[in-house]
Amino acid sequence: MGDHAWMYTGHPSQAGMTVEWVIKTNEFVEAAFASGKRKSWCPCLKCKNDIEQSKKTMGKHLQKHG
Repeated sequence: MGDHAWMYTGHPSQAGMTVEWVIKTNEFVEAAFASGKRKSWCPCLKCKNDIEQSKKTMGKHLQKHG
């Protein structure tokens, strides 16, 4: 994951998410829960890595809040 520009340019709005952003965000969420954890720190703009969320909630948060 050397190039992180997709995180910032691929989600200008909920309606404007790029295919690359969706794919890489899904890969990120899968990797965050690969060890079987039930919750993980959510990196969305709302939670700011301060709140643990479920896989489903994290995915929704990243789509909604970036």
